[in-house]
Amino acid sequence: MTRFPAVLFAVSIFSGMSASSGDGVRIIRLGMDTNYPPYAMTDDEGNLTGFGYDFAQAINSICPSTVRIEVVKELWPNCWTDDDGGGIGKAITDNVIDGCISYVHTYVRDEKAEFTGAMLDDNKAAGLLTLLDAEGNPRVSGRDDLAGRTLIDVAGWAPSPDGLKFVTNQCTGSKYSDDIGDVLIAEVDEENANPNDVAMRMLRDGEGDAIFLMADQASHYSSCAEGAVHNCELWAGQGTDYAYVQTGQFGYVRNGTTFALSEIGSGIHNLLEPCMAEFMGGIEYYELCARYDIIDKCYKNDYFDEDRRSEAPFDKPTSEQFGDCSDGYCPCDSIAADDVLSDEGGSGGDGYEGFPVVAAVGIAFGAALILVAAMAAMAAVAMVRKRRRVQEEKEQTMNQAKELKQRVLTSGAAAADGTASISTGRHIVFVYDLAQDISHLQPLAARLARRRPVVPPEPSPPPCTPAASSAWSGPGVLAVWRGLRSGRASSAASARAGTP
Repeated sequence: MTRFPAVLFAVSIFSGMSASSGDGVRIIRLGMDTNYPPYAMTDDEGNLTGFGYDFAQAINSICPSTVRIEVVKELWPNCWTDDDGGGIGKAITDNVIDGCISYVHTYVRDEKAEFTGAMLDDNKAAGLLTLLDAEGNPRVSGRDDLAGRTLIDVAGWAPSPDGLKFVTNQCTGSKYSDDIGDVLIAEVDEENANPNDVAMRMLRDGEGDAIFLMADQASHYSSCAEGAVHNCELWAGQGTDYAYVQTGQFGYVRNGTTFALSEIGSGIHNLLEPCMAEFMGGIEYYELCARYDIIDKCYKNDYFDEDRRSEAPFDKPTSEQFGDCSDGYCPCDSIAADDVLSDEGGSGGDGYEGFPVVAAVGIAFGAALILVAAMAAMAAVAMVRKRRRVQEEKEQTMNQAKELKQRVLTSGAAAADGTASISTGRHIVFVYDLAQDISHLQPLAARLARRRPVVPPEPSPPPCTPAASSAWSGPGVLAVWRGLRSGRASSAASARAGTP
């Protein structure tokens, strides 16, 4: 089943028309400028061409007995003017032409003009274009409400200045301020026959803060084919010299790109729409869309194999743009040049002299953090090494005690009788435990000795002497006992001298 705008089928009775030929065929003269690719332009030989022009020729072939369209070159401002709030251009009001091709049906124009149905299923998004500074920051942020800003509008082109009240800021979700500053109209002059070029020149010369224009305009003008009718140098540098800070603003559009605009009451749309519906339902319409590589913008009929529609960056709302402005479309979080820190360190202004100071402070702070982290790491390593050394000393002391125990056991095994061996074994355990206690008390004694000299009392004699018990008759045990007494005596002497 074919799909078309419903308005094409709402055909009313024809009333009022321009000249007719002797055979009853209505002749309709439609004007178009040549700077709106791929819809209205010229070929390499200077002949009129474009999607809109070829669409008119197709209508002639569909309805040869009822209508004949003659397409002539005419400046866009002579089709629609933005003067005095907007209105039909002089070429139409003076009956030089009956209407113009490829006009977007906006709410502002709807009050003062008559339109056919759309020939493309593609509403034209509006946007705001501004300059970028050397750091890639836009002059105007996407979140700006435009209060006090000076805007530039392209004469005769949608969107018109009044369209600002119909669109929404795609970053804040709000309407723009009622206190927008001046809106300058870029009109053709002796040096520039294209009002879009005039608008870009005004922006680059600093006459305005941003241009309110179609969001896809830069994509058409930033690349220059041979025979281009716009100033390629002015439009070079999308993403480096300039970028959009607002895209995807459809609120100003009532319908998409229509075939013809005319005066209210002309009735032209009533005559053309039946022919449009027949053409747009056939394979010729598909072939025309394919020829200009705009299949994704056309209405789909039975000859479109697949829906190749894809959302271009200029149709996306700014809230869905990401990264930076280098692709020509800034995200909402792009910082305006006016908000970058000035040399006083505050916000506002155009300077960046304060940046080195801020950077130096940041670098110094970062270096301090690195130094603190390094010192903490060194302290942690030292603590680990100290704990490891203490553990090694403890293990060494325990190993010495074990060795002492083994020596005592060896000496005890050499005792003459079993009774002596049993008694010797008990004392061996006592000596081993005593060695462990000494190893545990040594660090404490060393710390106490550092604080003040302590003279320990003379040790009491053991409950029994080696000579009083047969348990101490082994020569190895006697040597151990003498060694212990000698160690105590040396420790006492060291304590008296005040050394650990």
